[in-house]
Amino acid sequence: IVVRFSVAHMFNLNDSLEINIGGDSLVTFNGLLEINYATSAQVTVIATGVSVTPRTVTVNQITTGLATYESTLVKITGATLTGAGSTYSGSLTITDATGSMTLYTKPTAGFASNTHPTSTVSVTGYVNNFNGTAEINIRSAADVQ
Repeated sequence: IVVRFSVAHMFNLNDSLEINIGGDSLVTFNGLLEINYATSAQVTVIATGVSVTPRTVTVNQITTGLATYESTLVKITGATLTGAGSTYSGSLTITDATGSMTLYTKPTAGFASNTHPTSTVSVTGYVNNFNGTAEINIRSAADVQ
């Protein structure tokens, strides 16, 4: 489940959070299950520094099993990134031996202007459902190795 906050938050990657959605509801936005406009007051940090091991999968497994992998941290190995530009900003195509899908980075992400590698890489990120089409979103440029 994606959590969208109403304002910038101060939570860190690998924080474990409990979110009180009493009176709110889960919504589907462009096919993705979300909690919209959460406030910091609704959140309790349960633990910090929690390590999440990504599931190693192929592009084909994601694109044919989107409901299984939505909002899951995954790792695709032996992949290449291509796109109209040389940075992460916007849509890139990630391709492995089983197929291709979109890697999307918001242009406002802190690393969006970083140049992406053109060599074979491993990509770790969260699977996103955008109108029924699988995408992967990375958390930082360090997710591409």
